[in-house]
Amino acid sequence: MKKLLSGYQQYERPNGESFAAPGITVFSYLTEKTGRRTFSVEGLPTDWPISKCPVCGGRKRRQRQACKPCYQMIRRVMVPLTCDYCGTHFERIVSEYDKSIRRGHVDVYCTKACSQAHHAIKNHRRCVVCHKPTLKKTSKYCSKECRASRRVKELEPKACSICGTVFQLKSSRTIYCSRACANKAHSRRMRGKGNSHYKTGTSYASWFREMRPIVRERDRHACATCGKTDGKLIVHHIDHVPWHNEVMNLITLCETCHMVHHKSNVTPFPWLGRLTHVRSLKMPDRLKIKSIKLEAKYFPGI
Repeated sequence: MKKLLSGYQQYERPNGESFAAPGITVFSYLTEKTGRRTFSVEGLPTDWPISKCPVCGGRKRRQRQACKPCYQMIRRVMVPLTCDYCGTHFERIVSEYDKSIRRGHVDVYCTKACSQAHHAIKNHRRCVVCHKPTLKKTSKYCSKECRASRRVKELEPKACSICGTVFQLKSSRTIYCSRACANKAHSRRMRGKGNSHYKTGTSYASWFREMRPIVRERDRHACATCGKTDGKLIVHHIDHVPWHNEVMNLITLCETCHMVHHKSNVTPFPWLGRLTHVRSLKMPDRLKIKSIKLEAKYFPGI
């Protein structure tokens, strides 16, 4: 059965010349029985020799409708197509196009690069802003610009609670205009009862900070072991417990003696505890009163 395919034009000579016999028309069609593409020659005179090609007029085999070069040229019908990825107009041999249709292909591409590029994104989601394919199948936006533009439309500007600057929110959870303001707010929240380590206003670090000048004054601002008065003077805990800040547990040492004490397997100053006890008993009443008040403030249980 002869069937002129839709969209396919009648075969014409590429160089514009007429066929060997006037009035000849060549049709390309698919046979229903085999599904293969072939062609049919119509308008051929009845007295046309069997051994003569109706297309070029040359010699041919009797069982063929045309000579081999003409047969190959006629079957090479080109189909005008448009690339589904880049939109380029191109042509493809009709037999190759029919084969792709039989295999269930829907999209056509001008090159392999376009095919690979489209297959990488064609099953992805569409961006909710510009409707372009997203980079990942699970993404909602195709780019940071689209995400930012959507948030700008959805969220209203807000004033920073620290510096008062009006800024555009990047997220519904944004509170501060910059990292500096966020750090400053966090520092304020961590003061006093906002700190997770806050315990009824007492702190052994604050106690030790207020006890250090009392201990240095009791020891006359000199190292208890070598007597050095210049350089850095450190207030040392006798029992090495940082929250035992009683006056009899603290003594003044220079930086060198303090390091020697802690780096030695056996301390070269085993008499520091006795010396501290003696100095605490002999220190002025003014310093005793201060130390007692600090102990009562930071350690109410005594």
